[in-house]
Amino acid sequence: MENEKDTILYIDDDQTNLMLFSEVFKDKYEVFTTMKPEEAMDTLQSEEVKVAVVDYFMPEISGLDFISKAVDVAPDCYFIILTAYPDLEVTINAINQGNVYRFLSKPWKEYEVDLTIQNAIETYNLRIKNKDLVEDLKHKNRELTELKERLEDENLYLQEEIRLNVDFENIISRNKNFKKVLKEVEQVSSTQATVLVLGETGTGKELVARSIHSLSKRNDHPFIKINCAAIPETLIESELFGHVKGAFTGAVSSKKGRFELADRGTIFLDEIGELPMALQPKLLRVLQDGEFEPVGGTNSVSVDVRIVAATNRNLEEEMEKGNFRSDLYYRLHVFPIHIPPLRERPDDIPLLVNHFMKKFNRLNGKNVETVSKKVMKSLTRYHWPGNIRELENTIERAVIISQGTRLELGYHFLSQVENGESSDELLPLDEVEKRYILRVLEHTNWRISGEKGAADILNMKPTTLDSRLKKLGITRPE
Repeated sequence: MENEKDTILYIDDDQTNLMLFSEVFKDKYEVFTTMKPEEAMDTLQSEEVKVAVVDYFMPEISGLDFISKAVDVAPDCYFIILTAYPDLEVTINAINQGNVYRFLSKPWKEYEVDLTIQNAIETYNLRIKNKDLVEDLKHKNRELTELKERLEDENLYLQEEIRLNVDFENIISRNKNFKKVLKEVEQVSSTQATVLVLGETGTGKELVARSIHSLSKRNDHPFIKINCAAIPETLIESELFGHVKGAFTGAVSSKKGRFELADRGTIFLDEIGELPMALQPKLLRVLQDGEFEPVGGTNSVSVDVRIVAATNRNLEEEMEKGNFRSDLYYRLHVFPIHIPPLRERPDDIPLLVNHFMKKFNRLNGKNVETVSKKVMKSLTRYHWPGNIRELENTIERAVIISQGTRLELGYHFLSQVENGESSDELLPLDEVEKRYILRVLEHTNWRISGEKGAADILNMKPTTLDSRLKKLGITRPE
């Protein structure tokens, strides 16, 4: 006897599309098709429809308006929107409201639609199975209360796939203030404007820069990044602008710089506040004229590059100190985007914890699936001075030490002062030293040598600091 096919529904105002869809998927699914929204409602009421694929533009009612009514009729059904003209804001809002499972582009591709339907059906079956289990538990003996509390405690965030995630170029958020950032990214991406991304260390400035590039008309060309704080001052000019053969000792051949490699694409200048004063006029010229000379060269090179810069420094204060040119600042400050720190996005922490747990489960062959309310409370009330990067590192360590399926948070993983615990505990000298060195390294973005590097702040030689890092077991995160 053949296995019973899963039922899916397709709604479109084009008869040809309906016939094509039915022909493609009839052997794999029980396919219902219709051009009329009222007939679709009847089908949702009379059949166990697991997935409904809905055209966005229909003459009588829009796809989203239809779904907003259909969820009352078939609350367990998963809805997929097909559209030839995706609207980013509409997409984000629809997914956040939990009504739409996925948006797919038209003309649709068979493998993409089929894979999305399969994933939706698997999630549907899991949801129904969990519902049946809960109903069964309600009719059992007095141990139900204890079991229910344990399930609520341990599986608060992981029993069902969280539908409030917004995967915007790998940016995960449901925070209202952060959605304003995404809106700004959407607005500026289609322009050629220079963008200055401002935010604390670890807030995700590079992800925002990548999103701007990905959503722009330059996305078929390179996205080139350079960390101005990570390259020695003697080398950064060559890295940015290239050099000709014989320009300096060791220049045995000519080399293209990052700007030339980024031609027709986007260059991301991270930690722009660390750019040496001597190089700032050269960068200003690229911004104004799109030209520069390689190190040791006499001929100008012309490039068409969009610049996205980022910094965790207050550039206005740096201008007052004489460390940053005002004319360069105003050229960069055409469209500033301020990224809020993680402490101002506490509602995003459960989403990020879930995301990082899955990531490090895969990387480490672990099976950590649950987070207790106590652990989640500790994570959400912590100040997170290192922001998302610190959270990611913390979850990685927690996944590694966890022995079972429950996330275990080491006692010293979070600062005790930040966590509201006593700051009077007497710690071993090595532990105190390790914590302070980690703070300095986070402050310098893990730059060891050079002016304002970690070794300079700690008043020790870079080689001495390297030795201390090895002794204390401190390694740079990925």
